[in-house]
Amino acid sequence: MKYIHLVDTQVAMPIVRYLQSINAPVYDLLHQAGLPVEMLEGKHRVIATYPWWKLMQLAYDYSEDEALGFHISDLKGLSSLKNFIEDILPIANNPHDGICLLIHYLDSMSSHGVFKLSHQQKGSWFLAYTKDYLNVGLVPMQQTVFADMLKFVQLFLGKAWQPTLISIQHDDKKKVFNKYFPNAAIADKNKALGFFITKEKLGELSERVKHFIEENSQQSIIPPTFKLTLCQALKPYGKEKLPQLKDVPERVGLSLRKIQRSLAKEGTSFKEVIQQMRFDIAKDLLLNSNDSIIDIATLLGYKNPSNFARAFKIWTGLTPKKYRKLNKK
Repeated sequence: MKYIHLVDTQVAMPIVRYLQSINAPVYDLLHQAGLPVEMLEGKHRVIATYPWWKLMQLAYDYSEDEALGFHISDLKGLSSLKNFIEDILPIANNPHDGICLLIHYLDSMSSHGVFKLSHQQKGSWFLAYTKDYLNVGLVPMQQTVFADMLKFVQLFLGKAWQPTLISIQHDDKKKVFNKYFPNAAIADKNKALGFFITKEKLGELSERVKHFIEENSQQSIIPPTFKLTLCQALKPYGKEKLPQLKDVPERVGLSLRKIQRSLAKEGTSFKEVIQQMRFDIAKDLLLNSNDSIIDIATLLGYKNPSNFARAFKIWTGLTPKKYRKLNKK
């Protein structure tokens, strides 16, 4: 069964920065991918995974760069993991500790990718695969994820370390992986992406890291209901114009029928999704912008600001003016 998957824009932004670096028509490509222009603000937001993968494919086609994913990774390094590397990674003693901490952390960054260590007698595979398989954008995405995984392990083993056994999911017709890793045995069209690390290099998982993972639950990026997940996926678009139901499939990667059935199963509807979005966007703009209440009401589709004020008071028990006064820092 397919679901809506979400990703933090700090993970997705490097492709936008790369496009800017090669003077690509970023606005046009974002529009073609169905992504909100507010991504260019560079603020941490949550977006649907599907249009992000579409953007990767569009960038791959536009640039005609066979190794696009590797070049994106080279440009950004591990910048999207900066806070994790500074705050959490110092408790790791070896790659085993580091990878387990990373896997624990990534649930808060993306719901589409699954990372794991698959243990064997002589070592372990550090693997990544997708919950719902996407063909669009697969080649550059695989390159980027693989390069990031390798850079992470090299934090422990040094930049000179290279894997000798590699698995990739796509058909590497252009032999890009062979060019980057000429001394490795590479198997393509597999179920997962990743590389093998020997026991000697991987190390043993420390008790300290085991305890940290057990005692620190990581909140998933996915909300508990389909309705709230859909709200999260659509929220970035609401600041331009509240979406219509017919536009939603291309923005989240699900059919209209699947969306309606999933909402009905929870006893709700798209109309209630829009109401929830109005509430969420209203709170955000009241607290994080200087937009007038009249402008916010207009953006949210209220022809009369007094109707917006009444609706907001039902939601919070406060008028928009009083809510802003009491809560804005």
